[in-house]
Amino acid sequence: KKKFFCLYLDTHIPSLRKNFPSANSPMRAVLFLFAFLAASAFAANYDPSLSELFVRAADLAYCCEKDLVNMTCGNLCKQVSPIMSYVKFIEKPAGTGDGVAYVIVRDDDKKYIIISFRGTNTMYQLLLEGIAEKNDAYDLHEIEDACVQSIFFERYKVVRDEMISDVQSLKASYPDYTFVFTGHSLGAALSQHAALDVALSGYVDASKIINYNYGSPRVGNYAWAQKYNEIIQTKFRVVHYNDIFITWPVSCGKDSHSNCITEQDNSHYGEPGGTFYGWHTDGQVFYDADMVSYQECSAEDPDCADQWHSIFKRSIPHHLNYLGVPLGCGSAELPKLRNAMGLGDTSECVHLPHVGLEKFWEE
Repeated sequence: KKKFFCLYLDTHIPSLRKNFPSANSPMRAVLFLFAFLAASAFAANYDPSLSELFVRAADLAYCCEKDLVNMTCGNLCKQVSPIMSYVKFIEKPAGTGDGVAYVIVRDDDKKYIIISFRGTNTMYQLLLEGIAEKNDAYDLHEIEDACVQSIFFERYKVVRDEMISDVQSLKASYPDYTFVFTGHSLGAALSQHAALDVALSGYVDASKIINYNYGSPRVGNYAWAQKYNEIIQTKFRVVHYNDIFITWPVSCGKDSHSNCITEQDNSHYGEPGGTFYGWHTDGQVFYDADMVSYQECSAEDPDCADQWHSIFKRSIPHHLNYLGVPLGCGSAELPKLRNAMGLGDTSECVHLPHVGLEKFWEE
C-alpha cells in the first residue's frame, strides 16, 4: 500500500517531489505518517476467516424462509446460528418459473448487517442467463457510458425497493453497524449492484459497506466497474480456480491474444442494446483448485481466472463449492444428488440447476 501511494506521487504529483521536505525535516515525518494512514485506509485486506463467514451467509439465501426463521437448515444453520441472528427473508417473482430472493442476518459481535442474495435457483433462470447477454443502460445513477448485463439488472430491480427500505430501517435501528452485501453466482452479481446502489444513494456511507461475493459473473461494462471500484472500498470477488461462471455466459471483449479489453474504443461503447461485453470489478481473490492457497489479482488478470480461454477447460463443480461450503443451503453433493427427490436433508427450496447441467456436461 505504501508503494502504491509513492507510485501515485511519482506519477501524478511530480511537483511534490521537487519541493518535498528534507530527510530530517519533521514535516517529512508528518507527511509519511499521513501517507501510511491514507494507504491503510485505501482498502481493507482480504480476510479468509471473514470470507468463510460471509460465504455461509451467502449460502443461507438458498434456504427456505421456514428453515431460516428457526435456523433449522441442518449443518449450515448449526454453524451460523451461534454467530448470526435471523432478521428477514424476501422472495419476489420475476416472471414464470423465476424469482429473486435475499436474506438478512445480523452479527451483533462484529456489528454487521449482512444482506445475502440468492443465486440461480431454477433451470429456467439459468437458461435466461445463458442466452440474454443484452446491453442495458445503467439508469439508477448517473455514470457516464455505464451499461450492465440486462438479466442481472432486471432481477436486482425486482427486489430493489424492498431492499432499500430494509437498509433504511436497519440503519436507523443500528446506526453504527457495517452493511455487508454478499451472494453466490447470480447472488454475487446482485450483491455488487446493491452495494453500489446503496452507497451512491447515500443510505449508507461507502466506508461502512463491505462486499464479499463468490463465483460472480461480469455485471457491468468497464465504465460501470470503474465506478464500483471507486466507490466500494472494501470489496473482494472470490474465485474458485476455473469456475465456469466467472467468464461465461458474460464475456469480455478480446484482443488478438484472447485477452480481455475494455472496448472503450468501440464506436458503440456505452450504448444500450446489442451484445454485452463486460468487465469484472476489482478485488479478485483467486484460489487454487483445492481452495487452500490464493493470490489477489487485478480484475481481468490473464494469469488468474482469465487464463482459460476455452469453456471446456472450466468447471461447474468449482462453481458449486467455495471455501469448503457446498452451495445450496449447505448440503449439495457433487456430481450427483443424494436422492432423486432433492438434496438429502436440505431445504426443498434448493434446486441448483447447475447440478443437472453438470450431468449434461459430463455426458
